[in-house]
Amino acid sequence: MKDISALIAEAAGDASLAGRTWVALTEAVPGGWEIGGHAYTNEEIVQTARKLLGEA
Repeated sequence: MKDISALIAEAAGDASLAGRTWVALTEAVPGGWEIGGHAYTNEEIVQTARKLLGEA
């Protein structure tokens, strides 16, 4: 995700965006994303996104 934030900052021509740009996954192939040794399911990603948005 850090790389995506850096790309957004570069495209905008504002390096300060990298430190304040969030990337939230809302859909993925089951087991397609691994973070800290855990392959997340689509449902887990949706639940986490809802928590981050205060909709849980």
